Parts: sequence; structure tokens; C-alpha cells
Amino acid sequence: MNDIKSRIKRIIDDFYGGKNTNFANSLEIDEANIRNYLKGTEPKASFFEKINEKTEINIEWLISNKGDIIKSKIENIQQKENEDPFQDLTVDKKLDKLYYLLSTCVDKIISMEDEIKKLSNEKEQDKEKSIAKTKSKIEREILKAESVKVDLKHGDTKP
Repeated sequence: MNDIKSRIKRIIDDFYGGKNTNFANSLEIDEANIRNYLKGTEPKASFFEKINEKTEINIEWLISNKGDIIKSKIENIQQKENEDPFQDLTVDKKLDKLYYLLSTCVDKIISMEDEIKKLSNEKEQDKEKSIAKTKSKIEREILKAESVKVDLKHGDTKP
């Protein structure tokens, strides 16, 4: 468990600006506990539970130095799927949050719909320009061909 203190120090330095207080606050524990762990006191199971619950730190890395410091994306997704984001909210707050989430989604859908229309119009304009260019090229080639045909009728063999 000796190396855990160096890994805790790394977490504090890398993710909490080197401040024990920031780390303790994020875990909702007393900063004195962090100081004790950094001095070599073996962390309690509740400390690991808090880290797992409130951070993206990989507990396996913290305990055994195996794996990455940050949980894999799959672990994060699985953990978040099991969480109830509304568990500590009153009914009114839940409704407010749901209304906000739905209105945000609707706004995004409308924005995407507008972008699709814009892109569709641009595509149609590009298509029309391409058709006009192709038509112009064809008309020029027809004029050239008619000119060659007229020249050939008059006995001129130069195209």
C-alpha cells in the first residue's frame, strides 16, 4: 500500500492543481484524510468507493498500478448507466431538468434540420451549376462540330 500514496499524490497534482483541498472537496471528505493518506495511512474502503463514484480514476490503477490512470470509456458508460441523475431532486426540480433537457434537444433538432435544409439547397445549387457548365460545354462542342461540318461541305478539310 506504500505506493498508493504516490499515486494519490499524482492524482492531486495531475487533476486537482496540486491542492489536497480540491481533491477532498471533490470526494466530499475531510482534507485531513488526504493528508494522512499522503503520510502513509492506509486508505479506508470508503475512500476507494468515493473515488470510483465521483471521479474517472481507475481504482485498479490506484491500488495495483495496473492499467491506465483513467477508467476506460466502457467502464464510464456502464457506471453512468447505473446512476439515477434525478435521485436527489424534488419533483419540481426533476420536471425543470427534464423540461430543460427536452427543450435543448428540440433546439438541437431544429438547428440540425436548418443545417440539413441549407446543405440540401447548396447541393441543389451546385447541381444546377454543374448542369449549366455541362450544357455550356455541350453547346460549344455542337457549335464546333457544326463549324467543322460546314467547312467540310465547302471543301475545307481543316477542322
